[in-house]
Amino acid sequence: MSHSKFHLPSIRLLIALLLFTTATILLAACGRDEATPVAAAAPTEKPIGGLEAASTQAAATSAPAATPAPTSAPSHPSQPSLAGHVTIWHSWAQAQGDALTAALAQLKQAQPGIQIDSVFVAPDLLVTSYTNAVKSGNAPDLLLAPNWSLGALADASAILNLDSRVGGNLDASYWPATVASMRYKNSLYGFPLTYNLVALYVNKNLVPATGVPADTTSLLAAAAITPTSGLGLYATLFHTYWGLPAFGAQLLNDQGVATLNQNSSAATYLVWLKTLAETPGSYVDSLWHVA
Repeated sequence: MSHSKFHLPSIRLLIALLLFTTATILLAACGRDEATPVAAAAPTEKPIGGLEAASTQAAATSAPAATPAPTSAPSHPSQPSLAGHVTIWHSWAQAQGDALTAALAQLKQAQPGIQIDSVFVAPDLLVTSYTNAVKSGNAPDLLLAPNWSLGALADASAILNLDSRVGGNLDASYWPATVASMRYKNSLYGFPLTYNLVALYVNKNLVPATGVPADTTSLLAAAAITPTSGLGLYATLFHTYWGLPAFGAQLLNDQGVATLNQNSSAATYLVWLKTLAETPGSYVDSLWHVA
C-alpha cells in the first residue's frame, strides 16, 4: 500500500526491487508528513518496545519526489535519482530477512540518496504496535504485514484506501489473485509483494505403484489401506483452508461475511479431517480437535 507522500514512480521502483523476496505483502503507512531529504546512509536495524532487532532483517524504502537526472545524461536511459529518509516496520526473520536484506542492498546501490531505517517487531505485536503508532502520529512510512491483518488495519484507519491514488489495472502487473487479497470491503489497501503456497510433500520411497492419489477420497482410502501411505496435516486454517473450496464450501463472501453455514460442505470437510486423524499412520496436528 502506498503512503500519501509517495509518488507512483517511486513505488514502482520499490516494488520491482522487493519482488526478489518471498513471503508476505507490502502495506503502506499513513499519517506522516513529507520526509525531508537527508544524506545517504546504510540500512540500519532498530528495536521497538524493548524488542531486540533481528540481525538478519533489513529495511524497505521509499522516497519523496524524484529529482531530475543530470543534464549530462549517459547514452543509455537512467532512472531518476531519489533522496529521502524512510522507516519500515516488519517481522521478517531468517531466510525472509536475508532476502529482504539483499533486495534492499540492491535498492541502496541503485539509489544511494535514500536512507533506510528498519525496525523489527515481533509478529504477535506488529499490527497492534503499528496501529498505536499511527494514532500517536509516530507511524513508520511502510509496514510489511500478512494480508490477514488487512481488515484490522483498515477498520482502525491505520492504512490508506488506495482506489483514488493508484491508476491503471493492477491485474496487468500482478497475479490477479494477489491483488484481490489486497482488497477489503471492495477497496484496495495494498500492493502484493509475495505470496505463500501450501504444498503436498511426498516420500517417493513410500508412494504406491499407482502413484499419489489425485483427490481427497482416494487419499483417505489409500491411507486407510496402507499406513505407510498416511497423511500428516498441520491443523491451522492456513494449512487446511484448501479443503473448504475443494469440498464446495466458501469461507467468506465478497463483503467479508462468513458463509460456511450456507451448505453442508464445511461439515463434510471436518468429518474428512476427523476420519483422517483417526486413521493409523496419519495425523492431524494435536492442537486441532474435533468434538
